[in-house]
Amino acid sequence: MHSAAFWETIVALVMVTGIGLGLVWIGIGYCRNVRFFHGGIAAAATIDKLDYTGRYLTGRFFALISFRDAAGLRHAARLPLMPYIWNRLREGGKLHIVYAPADPRIVSRVGPGLRRFAGIVFVGIGSFLTLLGLWLLIGGLLGWTEVRAFRPHQGWLTPLPAPRGGEVPTLK
Repeated sequence: MHSAAFWETIVALVMVTGIGLGLVWIGIGYCRNVRFFHGGIAAAATIDKLDYTGRYLTGRFFALISFRDAAGLRHAARLPLMPYIWNRLREGGKLHIVYAPADPRIVSRVGPGLRRFAGIVFVGIGSFLTLLGLWLLIGGLLGWTEVRAFRPHQGWLTPLPAPRGGEVPTLK
């Protein structure tokens, strides 16, 4: 029978592996979305309406915008925004966007280069965490590595040994 500290270590390693897999998933999503913005075109958009769905603190914030494409045709789109950006914008204001030439309704505030970079960073960090968690977990269970429960160091959260002679020194 294993101790509780052993199982706590196993749970921690499984959580690290899960977080790593989640970051890999997010990174792949960023890299896949780059194809929509391949050859993205920058444009100035007018904010027609600022709105949100759900509760104010936990809802989704977006701006309904309109802009003209390179051919001069007018398009309308819905642009998701972070709450702190949404709070700084005003209806009727201008906003710089990047739209997909294949479908001008697909808009973003950042271009494909930044999305690809963010995707690569997420995949890299997530892969590292996943491989580290799996290596420690599998290696520890099979005895390849020594995975021990986390223990405090001597003198940290443990009492110091009594002084020699039995007398406790006092401050004068």
